Amino acid sequence: MPTLSVNTVAADKTPTVADIIARSFTTSVVSSFLFRTPESTWPPDNVPYELIRCHFDEVVSKKAQLGATIVEAGGFAAVAIWFPPDRQEHAKDDKESSAHQSMREQAFAQKLDKVKARCLQGRKHWYLNLIGRDPERKEKGVVRALIQPFLQRAREDGVPAWLEAVDEHSRDVYGHFGFRTVEEFRVGAGEFNARGEMEDGGEGVALYAMIYE
Repeated sequence: MPTLSVNTVAADKTPTVADIIARSFTTSVVSSFLFRTPESTWPPDNVPYELIRCHFDEVVSKKAQLGATIVEAGGFAAVAIWFPPDRQEHAKDDKESSAHQSMREQAFAQKLDKVKARCLQGRKHWYLNLIGRDPERKEKGVVRALIQPFLQRAREDGVPAWLEAVDEHSRDVYGHFGFRTVEEFRVGAGEFNARGEMEDGGEGVALYAMIYE
């Protein structure tokens, strides 16, 4: 198999990154949880691209400003956003971003932060914040190309790597790279079912906190 090129993404290419991540998340129950309203009629595994793209345009741009390492493999067959140990995924006292987030998005981010704080206990780490593969591209090895070099850097830095898997399939994929699940947690409990549909008393959407060390 030929060696895949992995490149840092230039600032003017962040819209391309947002597009790829948005298209890769249209089938995610987490997307359904984040963007569904009582008026939504779309199925939980087919979230409208326009909703997600608008969200990720802002998110990717903000993460670039915060110093994330944004990379692509195979000529944008897949993209990833990593935060190195000396960078944080949130700006301190970031009132501007909070003002643009829905209450559900804020609660989601706060839940992720609490799980990470509880599991990592303040340890410095590499954080795989987002990763997405272009659904129309079939090249093999592009996800591996965006993960393994950073796990090597984590080993060299003597720190763990961290991520949150959004479903069982991605959890199992990350497990093949050496990540292990340290906590299963749910968002939207009492309001959403496991499929990301609104349901009173629902069990919520499951995510998996994972660590590599």
